[in-house]
Amino acid sequence: MKHFLLSCCLIVIVGCGKDPTREVFRGTENGLAMQKVITTYYDQSGDKSNRRIRYYTYNARTREWVSFGPERPLREADTAEETENLKHFEGPPDAAPSATVVPPHRIYLANNGGPNAIIALDVDSLNEVARIRVPSFIAALAAAPNGQTVVYNTLSSGTPQLIAFDVFTNTPRRTLNLPSTAQVRSILYSPDGKRLFVADSQLGIHIIDPAQLTLLQTVPRPAGITELISAAISPNGDLLVVRSSGTASLSIFDMTALQWTSPATTGRVVLLGERPCVFHPRGHEFYCSSSDGIGIFDAATMTGQSSITIPRGEILYRFTTFEVGAYLLVTTDKAVRMIRLDTRTVEATLNPPNANTTFTTAYPVSQF
Repeated sequence: MKHFLLSCCLIVIVGCGKDPTREVFRGTENGLAMQKVITTYYDQSGDKSNRRIRYYTYNARTREWVSFGPERPLREADTAEETENLKHFEGPPDAAPSATVVPPHRIYLANNGGPNAIIALDVDSLNEVARIRVPSFIAALAAAPNGQTVVYNTLSSGTPQLIAFDVFTNTPRRTLNLPSTAQVRSILYSPDGKRLFVADSQLGIHIIDPAQLTLLQTVPRPAGITELISAAISPNGDLLVVRSSGTASLSIFDMTALQWTSPATTGRVVLLGERPCVFHPRGHEFYCSSSDGIGIFDAATMTGQSSITIPRGEILYRFTTFEVGAYLLVTTDKAVRMIRLDTRTVEATLNPPNANTTFTTAYPVSQF
């Protein structure tokens, strides 16, 4: 009987472990509505065992808090710094913010046909609502995660420039002159909006403070790389995957350490073309154009695994994930193909309505 009672006592003690506690902090960082959820875990004796943090931004269009990146360890000593500019929020984490700056819902296009310009379209009607004249060819543009700023590059009197404008007035706000030999290929915001990364074909990766539009650092191309072609950023903001030429066709840039790491191993994937790679929203894999169609890479090992086949002879121009990563939308010179990622198969195809229509310059638009 005593042995039985002792067993019962042990069961009761184990079952009384304290549940994790969660604290929600909210505020604005760099104009971005920010939420941080800190979870504290306890051991069986009720003492704190560890603490973790997850970051969220608010999507005003879908009215949802969207997580960027996985839950991360948080030292208790770092808690004050993480919440320095935020206020403790007593409500549920999914409650809408009481006040936030909501930018207009627009699509911004780089127009290099005829007079160069950035064209703004209303996202609901697709009517043009603004046109920003640009002195020369536009190679890349990007919108800040909070949707309030757009940055593009151009040449002004022969000087490569980055120009930032706010979407409320569509007027230039800041300008950054780059070195005369700069050749911009991609402009990418970090998910939290605190840094801007510019892939420069000749000079490497420029790290820029977007709030002031000032150049903080340039990391040169790795040895053996002759050119940077395009770049894509991982959902958690840890890595840039860079299409390159020279000793590696797929170079990897660590955005935390601000240095190049070992290049990706292409394995069975034969890369083809110059189009940017695209990460899955969960970040576990990414996709690059290959000789068979779409090459699939494991993001943990940076190794090519297999390819999704599209009909031979088609040239891949653009692709993007949509429906929260359930599909890839692929634009080729012959058609638009919807690829289901769990089965790795083409589920639907949109063919041109007539012989005079092509999709060579079409951009698939992801859901916002």
